[in-house]
Amino acid sequence: MNERLNSLKFKEKCNNKILSTHTLEQIEVGLVDLALDGYIESLKNENPNISEEEIKSKLKELVIWKKSL
Repeated sequence: MNERLNSLKFKEKCNNKILSTHTLEQIEVGLVDLALDGYIESLKNENPNISEEEIKSKLKELVIWKKSL
């Protein structure tokens, strides 16, 4: 139990340090960029010959799908 409490205190300390230098919006944008980079990389791994136009089309499909949720 004490180990878990210490872990929570450590996480809180880390979160506070990050939030003291970055806004929530900056963090969210960074996470979205990271996720999109991973998605694009997976598209390129799946099809090494994929064009930029096909990638843009897949991203548009992703946005449409997300809006439908």
